[in-house]
Parts: sequence; C-alpha cells; structure tokens
Amino acid sequence: DAVRMFSEALSGGSLRHLEHASFGGLTDLDEVRILCEGLGSGKLQSLNSLWLGNITFGADEAAGWRVLSEVLVAEKVPCLQTVRFFSMSINDNHFLTLTEAWGTHQPPPLTNLRFVQTTPLSTNAVEALRTMYKSGRMPHLLSAELGHNVRVEII
Repeated sequence: DAVRMFSEALSGGSLRHLEHASFGGLTDLDEVRILCEGLGSGKLQSLNSLWLGNITFGADEAAGWRVLSEVLVAEKVPCLQTVRFFSMSINDNHFLTLTEAWGTHQPPPLTNLRFVQTTPLSTNAVEALRTMYKSGRMPHLLSAELGHNVRVEII
C-alpha cells in the first residue's frame, strides 16, 4: 500500500535530504506504525519540519501517541525544529506521553510546537512543557500552541 511504500522510501535513504514532511489521513494504528518505521529509521537527518494531521489511531489512542513519541526524538530526527499536529485527538495523557519520551530521550531541537484545531490541553500539559523547558531539555523552544490557538508562555 501507499503508506508502506512511502515508509520504505523514508527508511531507504533516498529522501535523506528531505526538509519538510506532511502526513495526513492515516486511519488506524497499523498505518501509523508503518509510517513511524520510516520516520524512525534515522535516515532523515535534514528533516526540520513535520506536520501530522487528520490521523486517527483506532481504538487505542494512547498506543498511537506512544508510537509517535518514540520517533520524535533527536536520535531519529536530529534537525527537527517544527512539529505541527492538526485536527487530531489529543488529551493531557497523550501530551504527557510525548513529554515523558523527551524526558528519557533527548528531544529534537524544537523551536515551534503546535497543536492546531485539536482539543485544548489543560494547565497540566502547559506545566509539563514548562518543566521540560526549564530543565534544559528543550533550550531552543521559542513558541508553543496547545490547541485552539492557546499560545503558551513557557519562560
């Protein structure tokens, strides 16, 4: 299928100079896992912008966010500066899955983190991000938006 073919292209190294990628319309956890195999191959050394949207994980939303969190680390995408999630189901627990991954693995050098047209996240998510920033794990982060244009002052 198309997702597998694209994932193989990502992991094969032929797209190693890719700087921006946008993925949407994945409809289940298996498709997300297949895509993440390619994203997590370590071959995307130039990727600096990643947009993910209209992705559903099926019955296990938490597992989907765990799969994404394993890929969005410096070891896999060392130049990633912007991540934008749009029109996706996320709650505080899903967001905390991301920040927990960034607590145990070096996060990419994000300058912008956006959750657009998603459910607004609570102050717990804001505090988790602020803690991550203050710990020095995300020193390049300049701006964050955590749903419905809620901009976060992280300093």
